[in-house]
Amino acid sequence: MIVLDFNGLIADTAHAVSTVVNATLTRHGSAAMSLSEVRDAYGYGVRGLVRATIPFSIDEAAFAEACVAEFQATPRLFEGAREFLRSVDQPLVLLSNSPALVIDRLVDAAGLSGCFDFVVGDAQKPVPKVLLEALASVGASRADIAVVIGDQSTDFGLARRIDVPSIGARWGYGNQRDDPQPDRWVDDFDDLFNALRELTQTRSHPVPVKAGRNAATLRPGVIHRPAGDRADHLTTTVSAKHGPGTQPAHGKESCRWPDRPTIPIA
Repeated sequence: MIVLDFNGLIADTAHAVSTVVNATLTRHGSAAMSLSEVRDAYGYGVRGLVRATIPFSIDEAAFAEACVAEFQATPRLFEGAREFLRSVDQPLVLLSNSPALVIDRLVDAAGLSGCFDFVVGDAQKPVPKVLLEALASVGASRADIAVVIGDQSTDFGLARRIDVPSIGARWGYGNQRDDPQPDRWVDDFDDLFNALRELTQTRSHPVPVKAGRNAATLRPGVIHRPAGDRADHLTTTVSAKHGPGTQPAHGKESCRWPDRPTIPIA
C-alpha cells in the first residue's frame, strides 16, 4: 500500500487557509500574512497552524470549520493529482495531521471521495503510532507499506521511523532544507510515476503502478473494512470508503471526478 499526504501534495488548501488566517488577523487589528508565510506554517495539523499564524487565542474548531468552508467554496487540486490517484493500482492510505472529520470533508470537497481506501486523520506525524494502530485494526502492518509520499519533514520522518522509502513533492509546502529529507524529490506527478516505477524494480515489496499509465496489477490489496466493533472503533480516526468485509476497489473505479480547478505545478 501507499501512504500519502493530502494538503500540499494532492490539494492546494493554502489559499483557503490563507483567506481565513488573514480575515482572523485583520479582524483583531493584526497585520496580514503572505501566502508563502501561511504555507510555511503547514505540517502539524490545525493546532500547529493556528499557533504559527495567530498570535492570540481563538476557537480552533471554529477556525478549522471556516477553513473547510472556504475550501469547499474554492477547491483547488494540483495538476496531475486526479490522474495519479486513478492510475496507481495499489491501496491508498491518506494520512493527515488534520482532524479526521476535517480531512474527510476536504477530500469530499475536492471531488475525491472513493479515491482512497482509508483516510486517517489526527495522525500525529512523524510519530507512526496512529497509522500502525489503524492498520493493525484492519489486519495490515508496517510490512504492507511500500512507500510514503508527502511534502513535509513530518512525512519523511514517519517513513524513516517505520523503515520504508519516502518520496517528496517539490511543489508542496514543506521547507526542502529541513531534515529529515526524503529518499527522492520529484518535480511533478509524471516524475512521481517514474519514481514509483523505479521502486517496483529495486524493492522486493512491489509498488503496483500502471506503467505508462496502462500496465497490469503487480500485487493485490491487503486491507479491508473490518466488521463489528472494530469498524466502530475506527470511525474517529479512519474513514473507510468500502462496505463491511469488502476488498478495496483497485483501479479506483469508485472515484468521483466532478470539475475542480487544477493548479499548474511550477
